[in-house]
Amino acid sequence: MKRFKTALVLLWLCGFCAALQQPSSGNSKQAQPAGKHVPQAKTHAEFTDYNVAYATAGGAAVEKAADEFAAKYPASELKAFLYAKAMHEYQNENNPPKMLSVGEKVLQLDPDNSIALVLTSTVLADSLKDVDTDRQAKIA
Repeated sequence: MKRFKTALVLLWLCGFCAALQQPSSGNSKQAQPAGKHVPQAKTHAEFTDYNVAYATAGGAAVEKAADEFAAKYPASELKAFLYAKAMHEYQNENNPPKMLSVGEKVLQLDPDNSIALVLTSTVLADSLKDVDTDRQAKIA
């Protein structure tokens, strides 16, 4: 009786392990959240040019690379990432006016970019003065 129970347990474990090793049915790609589109390059050349532009350092250089990339690939979904990198570079360089201008480019391409929203609003708030003629426009 004891051997029968042991054999039954071993048989169950073998079946369980075999079930774990079976590939899942359906698509082998990773599941994406419903409604969430992952931006990607449309061509290999676009992807290569994006990587070259993203490897650039310095606010002005990254912004220039982003402008050139945007001119070459106007329909690219990756433009916002390059402008966001330029915005971060300007932040590291402590250049609020350029952070604001590039942050606005990011928000034109991706209005829900939370980092660009925070950084541009921070720059606007830090530059807000009581005597500003465009104070209400900056607040809005």
